[in-house]
Amino acid sequence: MTIKLIDIYAGYRHGEFVLRGVNTEITGDTIILGPNGSGKTTLMRTLLGVNVSKRGKIVIDGVDMDSTRSSPSLLSGNLPELFMLSRLPVKHLAKFYLDLAGGDYDYFKDLVSRIGEEKVPSRRLHELSTGLRTIVLDALALASNAKYVLLDEPFESLDPARRVAVLSEITRSKSTKIMSTH
Repeated sequence: MTIKLIDIYAGYRHGEFVLRGVNTEITGDTIILGPNGSGKTTLMRTLLGVNVSKRGKIVIDGVDMDSTRSSPSLLSGNLPELFMLSRLPVKHLAKFYLDLAGGDYDYFKDLVSRIGEEKVPSRRLHELSTGLRTIVLDALALASNAKYVLLDEPFESLDPARRVAVLSEITRSKSTKIMSTH
């Protein structure tokens, strides 16, 4: 189980790269630390294929990601842009996403109810507080049962008790976790 980044350049507009010449290999659970603006989220977006501009190669488990069309159970992430455009209630969004990814909706619903609030599944993502939205996005990533789960700032806007609960779920996950934080 390996993610290789080979000479990665990634950015957002007009060739202004945030990541320049990144070469690394991720072979297990990994924490990416750095200050604001250091490229942590850009790296997550690049791995998930969301960036506007990328050069270089990403190879996951020996497969060049530019040569594959889809592997829904390979990568999952908690990036808001993966889900925020949906106007569906959280429960419908989660059922749709987790069905495509081969995930576990019952686990998602349990996690959101335990750590968040029971009414969360009936609300829309954009209607939630930042903390509850973080819980939903983390739960979607974890419930996907993907081989690799990318968690960008998974504790953002969470109170201390919820941070501990989310960390407990992250550590229990059998997926390889790649997490960025300050």
